Amino acid sequence: MNELVTIRGNDCFTNSLVIAEGTHNEHKSVIRIIDTHKKHFERWGKIYFSDFKSTNYLGDLRGRPTKVAFLNEQQATFLITLLRNSEIVLDFKSELVEQFFKMRQILMQRATLDWQETRRIGKLTRRSETDVIKDLIEYAKTQGSKHADRLYQVYSKLANKIVGLKGGERDFATIKQLNTLDDVESMIFHVIKLGMAQCKHYKEIYKDCKHRLDWFLEITFGAQKITA
Repeated sequence: MNELVTIRGNDCFTNSLVIAEGTHNEHKSVIRIIDTHKKHFERWGKIYFSDFKSTNYLGDLRGRPTKVAFLNEQQATFLITLLRNSEIVLDFKSELVEQFFKMRQILMQRATLDWQETRRIGKLTRRSETDVIKDLIEYAKTQGSKHADRLYQVYSKLANKIVGLKGGERDFATIKQLNTLDDVESMIFHVIKLGMAQCKHYKEIYKDCKHRLDWFLEITFGAQKITA
């Protein structure tokens, strides 16, 4: 199931679109429930609304904006008690509760000195890796790459996938994820440098990184190979 809960500032939130889609209810019906019982929802804080527009396959905005409500944990819990139960709704409720719990754990970790120091060290590693990828971009251009500028995103996505950061939001990572990310990025850093020193093609360097990370996953977590 996709991420249902996000961190905004120092609190966790979901939104009415997520709840409507997850429970197979019409979004306008969910908004109607919120509007009808607004005074009860606001016992746990003000409800914030945003207007979202849908996009077409090109990413262009289209259609009329949709009114979306952002709900904290208590407000979201109250809302799902007002929805009629079904297997789909029950599955969604249990997943939402679990994800709120996990986000709370992340917020608690972020407040510790250990997390802050781990994040600081990770930023230093990432800065070094960024310098190496800049060199790789120029190296790839000399080999005829027309999309070399995308390599930074390509390698960031590769590193994030190893630790389960789908959106790449490192400020919301756990200490364990940050430590693993530091190891992964250091490994990528060294494989890229070695590959350029050996005059390998930039595509072969990427394959070498994936191969090394496959080995890392198998040894460290017993996980399957990277598929993308």
